[in-house]
Amino acid sequence: MNWINRYVNNVKSYLPKSLKDDVGNELESSLQDQIDDKAEQLQRELNEQEIQQILLERGHPIVVASSYQSAKTLVTPELFPLYKVVLKWVFLLLFVVKGTQTLSGAFSQEHINVFSTALHFIGNIFESCLYGFAWTTLAFYLIGNAVTTKQVYAKWHPSKLPNIPAPNQQIGLFDAAFEMVCLFGFIAVMNNYFMPITGEPAARYSIHMSDALYALVPWISAVVSLSIVFCFYKMLSPYWTRGKIIIDWAIYAAQFAMLAVMYQLPQSLTLIYPLHGEQTTLQLSQHQWQTFLSATALVFMIDIGFKVKRFIELGR
Repeated sequence: MNWINRYVNNVKSYLPKSLKDDVGNELESSLQDQIDDKAEQLQRELNEQEIQQILLERGHPIVVASSYQSAKTLVTPELFPLYKVVLKWVFLLLFVVKGTQTLSGAFSQEHINVFSTALHFIGNIFESCLYGFAWTTLAFYLIGNAVTTKQVYAKWHPSKLPNIPAPNQQIGLFDAAFEMVCLFGFIAVMNNYFMPITGEPAARYSIHMSDALYALVPWISAVVSLSIVFCFYKMLSPYWTRGKIIIDWAIYAAQFAMLAVMYQLPQSLTLIYPLHGEQTTLQLSQHQWQTFLSATALVFMIDIGFKVKRFIELGR
């Protein structure tokens, strides 16, 4: 295993994009020179334990990354890279929670105003992120004053560092979070229909399914739930690997199977919504239903094409 590459990639994961390449090249060159000098002294190649000891002496990746940055905040320089990671996760969690609440609340209303809903969502996100930023900063400020750097990173070891692939294979956290919000929103819409919150179901948007489609709901829910779990896994480990891509393809296979079954169903969906004070019914024809499913399948196939490219790149 290339321990230098593993260590450098971990350091780069805590650096801003503008510093990743320069710092990574400088650090890799410095470590390689140190290993070569040690090997020359010993007149032999260094084993894994000896290389790990050199990395251990260099310091935890977070500490090394902090030495290349100037942290102009209340957080100590040693904790600043970790602080940014935690703050990113706080914002991401708030985005998922507030986004799901907004979608669920919008479909439970009698009239959906897209502009008003969007403004309400942005306002909630801004307020929540402001509180999240304040409490996270306060927590790290107190930690920085209560413990030393050695105490925070005392028990780390190079062998426990995650194996981060090439930086260009990083999974966008926002993309994963947005996908999760959409999936949660889909489940929320289903729950609002089958378990109305308050009032008469006819007083708001509702979806009526044919008996054949209704019988598929448990299977659809299972596939969607599996997709949500995988999204969460991608957020925890935001780098593409061949294993993740294979899991993604397996989920797509299940989704294509569901689409193929639903494609054969005639007039499966009816939308009931309020318009000018009256309930309006829109029943999708079989052609419209099949067009919608075909468009969904096309989006899946395009994404699969990108994943094939990634799969090939990771095998080089």
